[in-house]
Parts: sequence; C-alpha cells; structure tokens
Amino acid sequence: MRVLIWKYEISPEWELLEQSLNQKKTVIYPTRENEKERIAYLFETTDSQHMLLLIAGVQTEKVAKAWSGYCLPEAYTFALHIDCIKQLSNSEISLLTQLYELSTVESARHNLETNPTYFFTADLPQKELFAIFFDTERYSLKKYFAVEYDWKSAPLLLPLNFFQAYHQQEDHLDSLAQKSQYAQRPIALDRPHPYRNEFQRDKERLIHSKGFRRMVDKAQIYNTTKGGHYRKRLTHSLEVSQIARAVARQLRLHEDLTEAIALGHDVGHTPFGHEGERQLDLIMSGGIKLAPQHQPENLGGFKHNYQALRLLNYIEEKYREYEGLNLTYQVLEGILKHTSLKKCKKEKRHCAVCLHQCFDINEFLIIGNIEKLHLEVDFCSTLEGQVVEIADEIAQRGHDLDDGLASGVITIDELMEELNTPILRDLHHNLHNILQPSIARKIVINRKDLQNSIMTPAILNFFIERLIKNARMAIEEYKSQCTISRELGVIGSKLIFFHENEQRMLDSLEQIIRNRIINSQEINCFDGNAAYIIRKLFKAYYCNPRQLPDNTLSRINKDLELLNIPHIEIRRSNKDAIATEILLYQGNYPYGMEAQGYIKHKIFMRNIADLIGGMTDEFARSQFKKLYLP
Repeated sequence: MRVLIWKYEISPEWELLEQSLNQKKTVIYPTRENEKERIAYLFETTDSQHMLLLIAGVQTEKVAKAWSGYCLPEAYTFALHIDCIKQLSNSEISLLTQLYELSTVESARHNLETNPTYFFTADLPQKELFAIFFDTERYSLKKYFAVEYDWKSAPLLLPLNFFQAYHQQEDHLDSLAQKSQYAQRPIALDRPHPYRNEFQRDKERLIHSKGFRRMVDKAQIYNTTKGGHYRKRLTHSLEVSQIARAVARQLRLHEDLTEAIALGHDVGHTPFGHEGERQLDLIMSGGIKLAPQHQPENLGGFKHNYQALRLLNYIEEKYREYEGLNLTYQVLEGILKHTSLKKCKKEKRHCAVCLHQCFDINEFLIIGNIEKLHLEVDFCSTLEGQVVEIADEIAQRGHDLDDGLASGVITIDELMEELNTPILRDLHHNLHNILQPSIARKIVINRKDLQNSIMTPAILNFFIERLIKNARMAIEEYKSQCTISRELGVIGSKLIFFHENEQRMLDSLEQIIRNRIINSQEINCFDGNAAYIIRKLFKAYYCNPRQLPDNTLSRINKDLELLNIPHIEIRRSNKDAIATEILLYQGNYPYGMEAQGYIKHKIFMRNIADLIGGMTDEFARSQFKKLYLP
C-alpha cells in the first residue's frame, strides 16, 4: 500500500476543486500533460491500486486545510475520494511546512511558496505527519498505530472521522481491552467503515457466513433429530456469546470482539459432534486404513478449532479481493485457543519425544502470519479471547446437564445427590436454596420442566459471578505489576480463570456429565452411527474421487495450481489419464513422482476432510444414503 501526498495552492483556478473536496465528492484530478507519465508510474509501482490520499491545501503563503481519503487510477489520472476534512491549527501548519522543507524527497524540498502544485509518495517523518492529519494530541501515537509504518508496506490507514467515532465508543474500555486501532488482518486492513469498528465487522461477517448457518444442524451432544429443545452447535454458540458478552461488559472489555470469537468458536465443527471430529482426526493422522491400497500417514490431523481457521480465512468465498473472510488476527487467535492446541496434556518440552502426532498449524492457516497467533503460549493474548474460553466451559456444563435432565437419563433428585459432595457443596447449597422457594410459590404446570429451567441459569450465575470477581482482581494485580504493551494490546499472562476450588467444581460437573449422560446408551448409539457414516463417506471419496462434488474437485485443482503442480480435469479427461491421476491422489505414486504425488495426495485428503467436516448432520446422512443405499 502506497500513500500519495498531494499539495496544491488554493487559487481562483482551483476554487471549484476545493468546493468538491469540501463536499466530499469524487474528484478527478485535472492532469497536466507533463504529469501523465508520473501518475502512471505511481500506480504501476504500488502493490495495490488503492492508495491512501493526504492532501494539503495552501492559502497564499501557508497551508490552510487538510483532506484525507483514498485515490484510484483513472485514464491518465486518478480519482480522489475524500473521507474527512480538517482545518489546520497554526502549530500544525508550521509543522507541516517544516516536514515538506526538511523531507529527503527531492520534490518535497521545494519551498511551499514557490511550488504551487506537486504530488509524490512521501518520505516524510511519519509520526509527525500522522499527528497533523489525525487528531492524536490526547493519545500516544503508538496507541493508534501498532507498528512503525513505512510507505512501501503500510496498510490503509484510518481517517480522522474513524478515530473520532471510535474514541467515543471505546473510551470507557479497560486499559487492557482490545481497541479497533489494534486490529490486524492477514490481508491488510479494509477501508474503514464509517460507523462499524473492525471487530463489529468481523462479528457480522461471521453471522452472514455459510459455516455459521450450517451449525443449525450440527449436533452438540444429542442427535439433531431428537427435538428442537436440545442444543445444537448454533444454539450452544449463541449461549456462549451471551455469557461471554456479560462477562466482558462487567470487565469493560471489547464486547464486539468477544462476541465475534464466541459466535465463531465452533464454526469448524464436524457433523455428529466430537465423534465426527475424532474420526476425521484418526484418518488425517494415519490411524485408520481406508482401503487395501491406502497407506495411512500423518497429514496434519484434524481438530475443529484449527479447521475454523482454514474455513474462515480460506474456504469461505464471499469477497472478490481475497480468499476467506479476512478476519482479524485477534478473532482468529481467540477461535483457535478456545480449546486445547494439543492432543495430550504433556508440557511442550516433551513434544520432541511424544508419541502423539499433534496438529500442523500450516495445514490450517493458509493465509496469514503464524506469529500473529502467538503460539508460543497456550492462552489467548487478548482478554476477550480468554473470556470466551471460560464462557465455553460454563455454557457446556449448564446446557449439557439441562439436556440430560430433559432426556430423562438423569433426574433432578439424582443430580442433587451427585452434587452433594465436599467439592460441590457450595453449588449444591446454592441450588437447593433457589429450587425450593421457587417451586413453592407457583402453581406449576410441569414441575420437572420448571425445575430444569431454574437449574441451568442458577448453575451459570454461580460460576459467572465467581469468574468476574476473580478476573477483576487478576487484572488489577497485572496492571500494578507489569509494564503493559500498548503497541499491540498483547496480554502476557492468563488473567481470566477460575481459582483452584471453582475449577475442581467445574471438573466434577464434567465428570457427572460424562458418567451419567455421555456414557448413556442413547449417546453411544448415536456416536457409533456417526463414526460409521464418517468413515464410509471418506472411504467412498478416497476410493473413487469422481464421486466428489464439482466444487471440491475445483478446489483441489485450485490448490494444485497455486503450487504450479500439473493436474488433469477428472470430469473431462480420458480413462487412462484419470486412472493415473487417481493413483496419485490415493498416495500410490510411481518412481520419480514421489514429491509431486505426495503433495497431490495430501491436498486430496485435506479437501475430503474439508468437505465432510463442513457437512451438516442431515446432509452427511443423505450423502451416505446416496453413496451406499440403492
């Protein structure tokens, strides 16, 4: 991204131009003959056809006004699009004049009085230039700009009115909260929206994505056909979002970022819940032999939090300019780290000798910088991401018990008996006090339903209140002891957590859920059926790639083209060529084609995992019937 600095003298001949700029109309620069070659060169040498525009208008002997926006190439000229206007103060005028005169760029060194019109991509002192064009007097510049910008690689900067609007929205936030100006995206920043901050845009991109909509028919614990009152992935995500936002509000964190992470945290889940995930991971880690000719090997594994990165920033197609949704790294990191990054609980220092094959991040973050995900630590570097991780745990304990009670595998009396242990005594006492008077004061239509309905929010509130209290103390202690990095808003410690006693209570609830609900016949029959369908689907596509949908075949071809690997169109080639290509896809490559064959095999297998992982429960069943039933 290049930045175009343009200076001109306000005079009768430029009066109409100034009026258009003041009205924020699109203006075509009136190109002189001797400027055409220069303008063409400016756009030819920039990485993007979209340049940030900073205009300084000169009244007699001094700069009087400043405009900022962006410019796009036109025939032999460029079009100016103005976002904001600023009347410069005397001190800003003086500083801007000095910047021009002291610049190392030849054209900028001309005196403002003697050179009425010029434009150039400037090598001006950046902090001072930003201070002039953007209202930054009350704040440190590094609070706005996360990195030291250079003109060759700077992303699109945010205009004055953007900062003014979002200062008002975000001034109340805690000093450790994320801010819009910290937002970083894998493919630069989009043009700022006049009233939506960067994290709000991410939240809305997620809501309108296909992956988000598909969660409406993906199981949480129970079969999606069991009934509308049982949780699915979408309702679970909405409940996590509600809990996380409530906590974020109390801690004065960025609610839009918190919601975006919460709404997207399970978007990478497979059909049939965790059993579908386990089967795809077994296949992609080399744990299942699909067919006699299949040689199982580790291809990077599969886990829903990793798959979400691949889905959201690569597979989703919504924009012409780039692949995926181009979500901010803050959202991507929060989604990735809402659950464990590893398959086992061993410390990282044991990874070199561990027999478990953990997940390969390079298979999932196709576009972007891995360093921005801060994988050197297991916890999220934003407090908003840390909140979502705990909110996910709280929501699961509450609604898993609620669904178990509704299904009848455990009764309210049995649950209360299970809770009557030394570890869970406080929770048991709290629930007992809430349940009894509530039931006694009301004429009850269905005692069981009412008790269940009271139980879930009581459990949620019990843990939420303690989480907020613990987090407030941890945040204040962190701020008193640490020098906070304001450059990127990175938090160097895990501050959102339960104390040991509360964590033991959560773990005990999880054990009750596992013993009484997950171990039930109904759940195990559902999981067994799910495992069978997932394996059979993968086997069918592996053995005969021509059964894959056209979209999946096209994506395989696209992935190969990006690596400059020759391939054939399976739908349009002759029988012998197709047979040879399928052998490569299946991992059976002849001598001399090992490297190319391995890449084709890996891409082929990963795209099958993408296809099956993205299916809804009902669609997976329908594809199984289509492939195996007459």
